Amino acid sequence: MKMNDAYAQYCQHVREQGLPGEILVPSCLQHAPQKKGTKTRLSREEKRSLFIELFREVAVCQRCPLHTGRHKAVFGAGNVDASVFVIGEAPGFSEDQKGLPFVGKAGELLTKMMQAISLSRHEDLFISNIVKCRPPENRDPATDEAQTCLPYLEKQISIVQPRAILLLGRVAAHTLLQETDSIKSLQNHVFHYKNIPLMVTYHPAALLRNASLKKVPGKPCSDFVPC
Repeated sequence: MKMNDAYAQYCQHVREQGLPGEILVPSCLQHAPQKKGTKTRLSREEKRSLFIELFREVAVCQRCPLHTGRHKAVFGAGNVDASVFVIGEAPGFSEDQKGLPFVGKAGELLTKMMQAISLSRHEDLFISNIVKCRPPENRDPATDEAQTCLPYLEKQISIVQPRAILLLGRVAAHTLLQETDSIKSLQNHVFHYKNIPLMVTYHPAALLRNASLKKVPGKPCSDFVPC
């Protein structure tokens, strides 16, 4: 199946299921080519070893005040050999309790979004957040909190070595891209983060809250990445 056809099927799936919006998550994310200069690939065993070490560091982190209110640090979850690295904003209540990302309704929607373009949450993705600890009352992470936690995320990306990165929401986009534009304007472009193709779309939680996003248009994936 051609990638544009898969994207069209995804949009149809969104409409049929009543999901909120023709969300821009092109199927070519899983096939996105990296620029030249990609580092030597790590073996799965090397990745697992590095992740265990980093997980232990994150679990006891006290670099910012967010650690005082956490139940569990949310390191991330998925395949260490994932083709797509998905980045949200911050853990919510359920995530803080379970120590896993995207386990509530937003997580269910994210799973459906990925399934609609033939991406398995457990096989094709690694999912993390800008910050690893839940902000009080589910507020957005402060800029200093995001910057303090960013080195952990950068290490995760360098270990997974994904083919593409998908940013969910304003906080993730503004932190990694150092951009202040709206998601609506950012989602129609391909960026690069350390030679890795990167795309932006709405956070699933925002889509669940805001029915007006149902009509957000998306371009064919051929307009973004040479597939």
